[in-house]
Amino acid sequence: RFLKLTADSGTIISQKTIEIGAGEYGFNAFYDYTPSTSGTAIFVFHDFRGDTLRAQKLDGDGNKLWGKEPIILAANLLRSVAFEVFSDHHGGAYLWYQAVDATLHVLHLDDTGTTSWQKQFTPEQLGDFARRIGPYANRAVTTAKDGSIFILLDGFQVVTKFSFSGDKLWETRISNRASIASSVDDFTVLADSDGRVAGVQLCGKR
Repeated sequence: RFLKLTADSGTIISQKTIEIGAGEYGFNAFYDYTPSTSGTAIFVFHDFRGDTLRAQKLDGDGNKLWGKEPIILAANLLRSVAFEVFSDHHGGAYLWYQAVDATLHVLHLDDTGTTSWQKQFTPEQLGDFARRIGPYANRAVTTAKDGSIFILLDGFQVVTKFSFSGDKLWETRISNRASIASSVDDFTVLADSDGRVAGVQLCGKR
């Protein structure tokens, strides 16, 4: 059910039942969403088979903006995979998902739901945390309000920045293996509102 509330008092303006993940493709329990521009929101979910990622964008009244059926982002994944979606602050979104071979896929959707670019990072590029990427505790990807995106690579040691158009802007080594705990349980890369990396948090023990 989709409800629209007033900002000042929370009074319900309108409500209706919508189907984001129904029909022949079904809906799996794994999903994520992000607010977008002008009161819109983008939803990403596994279909009922668990091997396909789909997405739909809704406006502030719950109307579907990316067609009657949700778009397909990735298929033939063999099983449900970890994924996360972020607003690009320009009406679209960034999505990362980790395939069964531990390769990290990062793609950009423009405001029409079209994939404008996609990049892949191998387990060798990711380093030690490739098997621990997940959407709830460990965050290897973050975005800034200018539309840029940061990706944490090489076992927590390198932060790479890509522009809104997918160009690699810089790569900075922030640490070396000798200074990192041998067992890292949680890691998060954060971006500030000015398009800079605000911090990288690592938690673990030797």
